[in-house]
Amino acid sequence: MIEQRDEKIIKLKNKILNEIDSLLKKYKTTAVQAESSMETFEFVVKNSFALLKLKDYVNNPASFNQIRDKSYIISDLHINMWLQKDYDFAFDFLSNAEDHDYNVIPLLNDNFFESYFTDIVDEILYKQKDKLTGRS
Repeated sequence: MIEQRDEKIIKLKNKILNEIDSLLKKYKTTAVQAESSMETFEFVVKNSFALLKLKDYVNNPASFNQIRDKSYIISDLHINMWLQKDYDFAFDFLSNAEDHDYNVIPLLNDNFFESYFTDIVDEILYKQKDKLTGRS
C-alpha cells in the first residue's frame, strides 16, 4: 500500500517532469530561431542543461524522500506548496540556477530544496492561504 506522502511525491515528480518537458520544448524552438543571436542561444543551452540535470534528479527514486535524524528532510509543507497548480517548480529552479551561475550540481539534493529553494515570501503566503482555507 502506498502511503499518502509517497502519493504526493509521485504527483510532485510528475508535475515537475511535465514542467521540464514543456520548457524544453519551448527552448528547442527558441534555439532553432535564435541561431543568429549567440546570447539567446547561450541562455537556451544553459537553461536546457539545468533542466536536464533537474530531470535526472527528479527521476531518482530517492529524490524528495531522503531521511535524516529519523524524519524526512523535505517537509510536507514544501511538498504541498510545490504541488499547487500555480507553483512553477522548474521555473524557480532555473532562477536558482542562474543565481548560481548554472553550477546546478550542488543544488540537486533534498537539503537544498528544503532549506534554500523556496522563497520565504511564497512560504508565508502559502501558510496564510492554508490557514484561510482551514487545511492546517
